[in-house]
Amino acid sequence: MDLYCSGVNMKHCALASLLIFSVILLSCTRRSPKTQTATVLPSSTPIRPKLEITHTAIPIQETSSFQNPNLSITQSPEFSPTPTPFPIRTQEQLSLIGTPLPSNPPMINFSNLDELSLVGRWGRGTVLGTAFSPNGRVFVVGSAYGLAVYELNNLDESPTWIGFQTPIYFRNMYFSHDSSYIRFDDYETGITLSFPSGEVYTEYAAIEWDSQSSVSDWGRFKVESRSGRYLLDSTTTYDEFNMDKEYSIREIREKENGELVATLKDETIQITYDVRHEPEGCDLSSFSYCGNVYSPSASLPYKAQFSNDDQLVGILYRPPNLWNSNRYSSLRIYSVMNGELVSTFGSLSTPIEDFSFSPDQHLILIAYVDGAIQVLRTGSWAIVYNSRDFQGAYETLNLAPDYNLIFIQTYGSLEVRSLVDGSLRGRFESPSFALYPLGARFASADADGNIRIIDISTGETVWSIHGHAGKVLSLAFSSDGRYLISASQDCRIKLWDIQTGALLHEFEKTIVNAYDEPGTDSRIFLYYLEFIPGKNQVLGYGSWGTVVSWSLNSGATQYVIQPEALEYYQGMQTLNPHFPEYFGVDLGGGKVYLNDRIYNLETGEKEGIYEIPDDIPEGCFPPAISSQSSQLAFTPGFDSRMGSICVVSYPDLTLIRELHVFTVESVRGTGINWIYPSSERNRLYVTTFNGPILIFQVVEEQ
Repeated sequence: MDLYCSGVNMKHCALASLLIFSVILLSCTRRSPKTQTATVLPSSTPIRPKLEITHTAIPIQETSSFQNPNLSITQSPEFSPTPTPFPIRTQEQLSLIGTPLPSNPPMINFSNLDELSLVGRWGRGTVLGTAFSPNGRVFVVGSAYGLAVYELNNLDESPTWIGFQTPIYFRNMYFSHDSSYIRFDDYETGITLSFPSGEVYTEYAAIEWDSQSSVSDWGRFKVESRSGRYLLDSTTTYDEFNMDKEYSIREIREKENGELVATLKDETIQITYDVRHEPEGCDLSSFSYCGNVYSPSASLPYKAQFSNDDQLVGILYRPPNLWNSNRYSSLRIYSVMNGELVSTFGSLSTPIEDFSFSPDQHLILIAYVDGAIQVLRTGSWAIVYNSRDFQGAYETLNLAPDYNLIFIQTYGSLEVRSLVDGSLRGRFESPSFALYPLGARFASADADGNIRIIDISTGETVWSIHGHAGKVLSLAFSSDGRYLISASQDCRIKLWDIQTGALLHEFEKTIVNAYDEPGTDSRIFLYYLEFIPGKNQVLGYGSWGTVVSWSLNSGATQYVIQPEALEYYQGMQTLNPHFPEYFGVDLGGGKVYLNDRIYNLETGEKEGIYEIPDDIPEGCFPPAISSQSSQLAFTPGFDSRMGSICVVSYPDLTLIRELHVFTVESVRGTGINWIYPSSERNRLYVTTFNGPILIFQVVEEQ
C-alpha cells in the first residue's frame, strides 16, 4: 500500500495519531478576531543580503498576458554548485557534499543486510554556537557534528572542518585564554577538546577560560565586561495588572561599587499568538474556550557579551516558553555608556542562532538559524564576510531519481540538490512546490501568490503567473501534465491550463464549523491537493483535518469529511480542541486515512479504524517504508532504540537488525527524523534533528 502523505507533519502521517511521543502540552485558547494586532520583531539593521537565495525576482504575469512556455523563456535562477567541501579531520571515510556516493549499489535485501553501511553525510548540521579565538587568528562556528574554522587573515579560503567522532549538543562554547582548548557546555555537562586537533581533553582543571558571555533560559543573569569594569544585570518582572505579561529589566553597573551606569531603554519584545501561529482558516484565526494561550510570550535575554573595548554590549533575545524559541531570536546592540539601542539584527524571516564579538579587531560574528554566517565591522556595520556553510533544519525530502535530484523543504524555502553528490543546484523561497509528472520541471510558489514552473536542467523559468493574493499553500499537477491546481491563503482554489495559461475555473469553497460554536464558521485553507488518476476527482486536505473531494471538470464539491475533535492529544485529554494532523491517500486500495480513521476514497464514507499491529518490535515505530520486494521495512526506533533504525521483515514484522546510527549519549545532540528509500530500494536517505542527511547503502566486500 502506497501512502501519499500531507498535513501538519507529512513524514509521520503513516504512523497516525497513536504514534506521537508522549509530550504533555495542555493548551487552552479562545476565539481570536482576524484584526488582532501582532508584534513584529524589528528588521535587522543593516538588512542581511540574501546571497544564499540563487533565484532572481519572478516576472509577474497576469492571465490576460500569459507567457507561452513554447515561445519564450523568462529570466531564471543561476544554478551554482556548492563550494568545495571542507577538509575533513575525522576517521570516517564518508562522502560529503561535492563527493559522489559509491555508484551502482545493489538492492537492499535479506542476504546483504550485514553490509548495509553509512556511506554519505550531506551537510554540516544546524548552527549551535560561535566563538573567536582570544589570539584573534580564527573564528569558529559549531554544530552538533563539528567545527568550521575560519582564518581571519584568509577568508577567501574555505574553512577547515574538525569533525566530532560522536555528535555533541551544546548551548555555549568558548576558548581557553591561550586558544589551545575549546569548551562546549550543555545544561549541567560539558566537553573539552584540544584545538585545533579536535581530540577530547580530560585534564582541564587548570585551564583558564575566556568565557566572556552568559547563557540563560529565563532572562536572569549577570555578565562581566572583558576589562572587568562593567557588569550587565538582567532580571525580569511582571505587569502589575496582567501577570501573563513579562518584562525584561537590564542595567549596566560599575562592578566595583555597583553604581548604575545605564539602563537599557528599549521595550521588551512581545511575541503574540498571531506571530507564533498561522491562522487556522480564512475567517477564523483561532478558537478556544479560555484565553491564556493568547498571552504574549516575552522575548527575554538569552545570551549577552560585551565588546572588547567595553563600548558595546550585545544581547540575544528569545521567548523561553516556546519550544522553538530560536525561530523568534533577534540580536540587539547597545551603547554601554548611555544604554541607547545602536543596531538590531534578525527578524521573523531571518532569526539569529548566536553571535560573538572579536577580541581586538572591532568585529562581530553573527550566525543565523538558516545556516548563514556574517562578520561585520562594529560601528559602520559594514559586511566583512558572508557565507552559508551550514544549514537550516530539513523538514521533508522528495526524491526525483529520473533527474538525479532531491528536493528538500526547509522552513520557508526549497533546496534542489544532486542525488549523486548532494551539491546545491538551486535554492528558492518557496512554501510549496510540485514535481511535473512528464518532464524535468517543477512548480514553485511564494508568499505573495506568484507561481512559476522551472526547468530542472537549466534552472530557467518557463511559465509564471501571479495567481493569488496571498501565500500559496499547496500545488499539484494532474498525471497527464495538462493542469495545475493551486490553493492559497486568499481562500481561492484555482485550476490552470498549463499550455494556454488560462484559468479554467475555481473550486467550490468549503465552509465548516469545526468547534460547533456560534460565530466559528469559516472557509478552510488547503494544505494538500491531489488529482485522482483516471477519475473526475480532486482531493484536498485542510483546516481542522477537513478532507474535500471536488469534480475536476466543474469544481463542484462531491463530499466533505469533517472529523470530530480529538478526545486525546499527545497522550492526554486536553481542554483545547485538536483535530487530525496525519493524512494519507491509498490509491490502490481506494482509501483515505485521517489519523487512525479509514474512509472510502470515492464516496467519503467511513469504513473503519486502522489498528496498529500488536506484534511490532518493542521500541520500533510501525513500518511505513518497505523494500522493493516488500520483504523488508525500515522504521525509526524510540525509547531503548532511540537513535537506531529498525530493520523488520514484512509483513510479519520480525526485527531482523538494528542499525545503530547514534549512541544514546549523542541523541541529545541529534536523532533520526525520518527515512526515505530510493525508488530502486538500494539507498536509504535519513533526515536528522539538528543535522545533515545521512545516506546508507550496501557496501560489498572487495
